[in-house]
Amino acid sequence: HYPLRRQRQMCIRDRYVRLFDYRPPCPLFESSYTELEKNNPGKVKLSVENFYNEFGLDASPSSPEPPDHLMLELEFMHFLSFKEGEALQHDGPDIEKYRVAQKRFCRNHLQKWVPAFCERLRENADQSFFRGLADLTEDFVLQDTDYIEALCRELQ
Repeated sequence: HYPLRRQRQMCIRDRYVRLFDYRPPCPLFESSYTELEKNNPGKVKLSVENFYNEFGLDASPSSPEPPDHLMLELEFMHFLSFKEGEALQHDGPDIEKYRVAQKRFCRNHLQKWVPAFCERLRENADQSFFRGLADLTEDFVLQDTDYIEALCRELQ
C-alpha cells in the first residue's frame, strides 16, 4: 500500500515541476500575465512592492520568490484581512484603510492576472487535482473581490 502512495506523490510532484518550474507553461508570477508589463516585468514588481511597503512590509532577503509571486500576493491579502480583523475587534479607525487596500490590491493586481493563470493551468494540467486547484483559486479570488467591494460600499 505504501509504495502506491509514494508513487502518486511523485507523480504530483513531477506534474508540479512541469507546470510551474523551469520554463513553465503556467508561471506563478503576475508579470507573466499582464500584457503591458510583459516587456517590463520590473514595473509590475515595483507596483506590488509599493503596496507591501505602504503597510510596512518588504520581501525577506532570504525569499527566493519575486514580489509578484502568487503565494506572496495571497499572503499579503491575508495580512490585510488580518489587520482589518484586528481593527474590527478593537473598533479601530483603520477598518476602512485595510478594506480599501484589499479592494485596490485585488482590482490592480489579483483580478488582472489570476483568471488568466487559472485558465492556463486548466489547459495545461493533465490531472484533475491541478484543474480543481485552478477552479478553487479563481473562484476564491473573484468571490473575495466581490465580497470586499460590498464591504467597502457599506462603509460609504
